[in-house]
Amino acid sequence: MVPVRLSLLLLGAVILSLLSIGNPQIVTIQFLFWRQSFALYKIILGSVFLGVLFTVIYSGHVRYIRRIRQDRYDRDY
Repeated sequence: MVPVRLSLLLLGAVILSLLSIGNPQIVTIQFLFWRQSFALYKIILGSVFLGVLFTVIYSGHVRYIRRIRQDRYDRDY
């Protein structure tokens, strides 16, 4: 039996690959004075990878804070 997390990961990878294949158009990104043209699939992939990176960093930080609080609680009692 395939674990649920692995199934969701594979489903997400399939959806991401379909989005990437289906969006080869060139789009222009403009932020303040900066303007650059990219293929849309590169923007999609970059957004997903940055989202994963920020999620890993945030969840690691939350786990660290919970562990510190638990250690303080254990030490006080």
